[in-house]
Amino acid sequence: MTLRETCGELARHPVKHVIFGWHWKNAVMSAVTRRLLFFVANLAAGPGRASRAAIVEFALRMPLVGLLAAVTQLFRLAEPAWAAAAVTVTVLPLAAHIAELATHVAAGTPQLRTSLIASIAMSAVATAFNLFAMRRGTLIVGDGARSLADDLSSLPRLIGAFVRLPIDAATTSWRRRKPVAALSRASTLR
Repeated sequence: MTLRETCGELARHPVKHVIFGWHWKNAVMSAVTRRLLFFVANLAAGPGRASRAAIVEFALRMPLVGLLAAVTQLFRLAEPAWAAAAVTVTVLPLAAHIAELATHVAAGTPQLRTSLIASIAMSAVATAFNLFAMRRGTLIVGDGARSLADDLSSLPRLIGAFVRLPIDAATTSWRRRKPVAALSRASTLR
């Protein structure tokens, strides 16, 4: 399915893909990790305020990430893959962080800037990784889904592959240029 077809499918059937496709696996994992992030980021304001920021983040992330991860799952099969990645890694975190900012401003989160910077950094990596994992059949819900335990057991291997991906791409690019550079030098020596 092309990226345009995927966007059309989402526009025609948002309830089917976003509400009924609510992604409980990512919702739980994100809410737990973001709660810890906001707790630690706000500890300087005291444990009570840090706990409040953590509770606010957890309450926001559970429904929000479930919806956004459902969209990511829909885009996992869209082609070209780079375009699907560009959309999911930019648009979805932007929507999440706008909601996050509004919620934490209303809640009076004390270390908001620090919290948001850490959250945005986490989103950049987490969204890209989720799409990477979903393209490989892991961390999906609904048809073709595996158990959460099976998904979690696959994570170390997938994290390793995800980390190696840019390294392998850079190495491949370097190897391709190396002979060209050598030929260039050889032709200038003549």
